[in-house]
Amino acid sequence: MKGKALIIIILLCLAIPVEVFAKTLYSFPYGVFNSSTPTYKTTDKTYKNWKVSITIHLTWNISTNQDAKIRLNSTSGDYIDICFSSGGTVSIWIISSSGSAWLLSNAGKWEADKPVVITLCDGYLDAFHSNGTVWLDDFVLGEFDLNAYGGHGVTNGFTAGYVTVEVDSNIVGGVTQGIMEWLPEILVLAVILSVIGALLTKVGKRLSKTI
Repeated sequence: MKGKALIIIILLCLAIPVEVFAKTLYSFPYGVFNSSTPTYKTTDKTYKNWKVSITIHLTWNISTNQDAKIRLNSTSGDYIDICFSSGGTVSIWIISSSGSAWLLSNAGKWEADKPVVITLCDGYLDAFHSNGTVWLDDFVLGEFDLNAYGGHGVTNGFTAGYVTVEVDSNIVGGVTQGIMEWLPEILVLAVILSVIGALLTKVGKRLSKTI
C-alpha cells in the first residue's frame, strides 16, 4: 500500500502545472527604420503581462535626424510607439484603434548597447532608462494584450546597424527569474530524490530484518 501511495504522490507532483516564462527575441536591421511602414514580428503567444527590452545599435543619417520607432501591437487594434532620437531621448506615444494619439512621456534616456525596458503588469505601465532607473511609474493603461511588434522610421533615416527587441512574460527578473526558469528541472530532481530516499529507507528496513 505504501508503494502505491508513493507512486500516486509522484504522479500528482508531475501533474502540477508549472508556469514556464515565454520569451521572444528578434533583431530588426537598419533598413526597416528607413520606411514609415512598420515591419512586424508576431509574438509566439499573446502576452497579457509583459516586459519589452529594446536595445539600439543604429547609425543615424544626420541629414534627416528622425526617430527610430518600435511599435507594440495589441489584439484590440491599439498600439504603442516607442521613439528613439539620435540625441539619446525616448518618448512613448499611445495610439488607439480609432487613430487618436497622445504623447504619454518624452522623459526617457537611452544609451547604445543598453536596453530601455517597458513593462505592463495588471494594466500598469512602467518604463526604465537604459541605466535601470524608472521614468514612467505605474501609468494606468489597462489591458494591452501584446501579439506583435515592429520597427519603422523615415526614408533615408539610418545608414547602418540594427535594433534588438526582446519580449518576455517574466517582468520580475533577477534572482526570481533564474529560479522560475529552472523550476521544472528542480521539481523533477526533487521527485527523483524523494523516490531514491524512499527506496533506500525500504531497503534498509529489509536488511535490518534479515540481520
